[in-house]
Amino acid sequence: MMMNRSAWPVAMVALTLAGFAAFAADPAAGPEITDAQLDQALSAAAAQTQGEAFTKPLQSVAPRFREVPASAEAGKSVWHKVTLNARGKKLDAIRFRVPEGEARGMAWALIPPANLGGWYIIPAAGEMNGGFKRFFRPSAQKVLGAKAPAEAKQVLLQSLGAAHLKPGAEYLLWFRFRDEKPAPLYLTIALPAGAEDADRFDEAKIVKALGLTPEGTDLGAINLDPKAAPVGAP
Repeated sequence: MMMNRSAWPVAMVALTLAGFAAFAADPAAGPEITDAQLDQALSAAAAQTQGEAFTKPLQSVAPRFREVPASAEAGKSVWHKVTLNARGKKLDAIRFRVPEGEARGMAWALIPPANLGGWYIIPAAGEMNGGFKRFFRPSAQKVLGAKAPAEAKQVLLQSLGAAHLKPGAEYLLWFRFRDEKPAPLYLTIALPAGAEDADRFDEAKIVKALGLTPEGTDLGAINLDPKAAPVGAP
């Protein structure tokens, strides 16, 4: 059967999105996601700015993104370090999970790498009700004091109300980069009980929810990057 040549791009996009959606809908597919599939998904999403053409490719490879543990205990979040953009696609993500049970909001902090271009949140599956509305960017010295990494100039602080997060669900924080260089990124995530609307948190409340302080000399960041294999290892 002949297809109108002008319809080809639309058909191809539809088929590609259908493939990504089917892959994302099969949890058993997670461990089998290959590097080629990851690269294809990142490239497809990086070429878009919004909508399913952006979210579906990322969701389809969600299990390949590094999981960052989030603290459910107020004031006791832990810093983690993860290198993103290692595949040079100018787009990457991390994932975190909201515990089952009571509704929880989100507070998080990020020490941005020099090539960070933007970020946002999407669910690992399905659609999201709203998202981030604002952020604060105090100096790293003010928030972390001597604990701040040597290259750190600012700490980005942000929060999200419990109305936007489902207990037991997994979410992706995606990041765009201005170049192909690997980006060492420090972040900490807290999921405080939703009694108070985290959408209304100001800078001080985010700092309190995370337990950030300028006292001390060691950030104590847990390195989530995979360890390099020893020389000569099979």
